[in-house]
Amino acid sequence: MGSRCVFAKGLRGETKTVVLCDTDEQMQTMTVLQLKTKIVEFFPEIEGTSEDLRLVFGCTLLHNDEATLVSFGIQHESTIHLIERILGGGKLNSRETTDTSRAPKSPSGFL
Repeated sequence: MGSRCVFAKGLRGETKTVVLCDTDEQMQTMTVLQLKTKIVEFFPEIEGTSEDLRLVFGCTLLHNDEATLVSFGIQHESTIHLIERILGGGKLNSRETTDTSRAPKSPSGFL
């Protein structure tokens, strides 16, 4: 058999074939961090390091860099989606998080 690969769907919708390894045994031990490193090689437009890259398989964020790909169900020719990490946001003030006086009231008898 040939090389083991996955399809990586980039931020602009482009899909690239990322060659991971040569054997099933190597595929069984490949980690998320190793996958991120390979993807950065195939997508030079990605800014930052592989640690900044977020990957999604199915509906699951591949959040644990030490986990193996097979633990997430990833196999030869699976499709991985790249997502952008967006920094920012802010802390809500205490009134926004605790004020229930403006919460909609349910009509009596419906709850």
